[in-house]
Amino acid sequence: ARESLREVQMTLGSLFLSLYTTIFNNSNNNSHKTITSIISPNCFTKMKTHAGSGLSTPLSFLKKAESLFQKAVVTVKELDALHNKSSGVQHLSVKSNLNDIVIRRTLLLLRGRALTNLGISRVEQAECSHRDIAAAASILSSVHNRHHSSSMDNNKNNNIPKEIVRKGITVLKAAQEATHTMHQQYEALKQPQFDLGLSHTQQQVLRTTRQEAILDSIHALQLESLACRWHGKALWILGMYKEAASMLDIAAGGKGRGSSSCHVSIKELNSKSTTFGAVMEATFLYLVERYYGAMSLIDLATTSVEQCCPIKQGKRGSELISLACRGYTRAAVLSREIVNHVKKYQSSTPATNVVDEYGISAEQDLLNAT
Repeated sequence: ARESLREVQMTLGSLFLSLYTTIFNNSNNNSHKTITSIISPNCFTKMKTHAGSGLSTPLSFLKKAESLFQKAVVTVKELDALHNKSSGVQHLSVKSNLNDIVIRRTLLLLRGRALTNLGISRVEQAECSHRDIAAAASILSSVHNRHHSSSMDNNKNNNIPKEIVRKGITVLKAAQEATHTMHQQYEALKQPQFDLGLSHTQQQVLRTTRQEAILDSIHALQLESLACRWHGKALWILGMYKEAASMLDIAAGGKGRGSSSCHVSIKELNSKSTTFGAVMEATFLYLVERYYGAMSLIDLATTSVEQCCPIKQGKRGSELISLACRGYTRAAVLSREIVNHVKKYQSSTPATNVVDEYGISAEQDLLNAT
């Protein structure tokens, strides 16, 4: 029952988050009219009933998503506690039941996903609040003179998004820790001592468990990349540009665990394995996620250059342009890897169709941008 509840919480939270992203890109449209052009009026009525209050503003969607993801985190914690109580096993060891290992790995992945989505909803809230503040300030400045906009009020408003961002960073760090634990468990599961004293049937089960663990490991890599991307974006909002760039490098697979672990995992997988196709699909999505990490660095750097005042465009502008170029170079490499992967493992689908669907720019176009 709790697993079904968690699934509903994550699905609804993701829906509110997706609708926020889709609907409010066009602020000129009436929100209710725009919503019902995407989903049925009946579905929207149910969403409003579930939310308990109006969904008339962008922030209301994000707050509802945050609430649902928070509940999902709690539900996963409850599932973990129930499993600990029923199994009595607290740590991964040679004597651990393989089913117990699989359940613990699954719970870590579910926890990481809930925490990542919670972090995203909070960072999005910060940006939404910042836009609202900027819009209000623009209206005030057009009506009043500068004397009416006190620096104290502005400082107070500017602190609001930053507080939400810090809360987002906290849970995004926790999500990254969950993926790190998954990687550690995957490496531990590969140790030869697990094979000692097992019957032939048990060895077959262990082999299957290891192959399934490869798929979960790549899911963890993709999740880590997503969490790092939003962590980097959050750090950028706080003005911690160097730390943000480093985090986005990790998101793009530029350093740290990155692509090497993924490639090693693929080599360990038998092409006749029942999980082979799923692993190839997961690897593709992981490469795409890394590409988005590189593109985030480009977007943040170029936007900051445009917003930088002429007086500060010297050294600061050069640093930002350098970061953007780094992002373009990394994105170009990933674009090539994505195309090659599709050609090798998804030959039935034209590579151009796949890259267009996921918004992947051509390698040469990215290199030309540098």
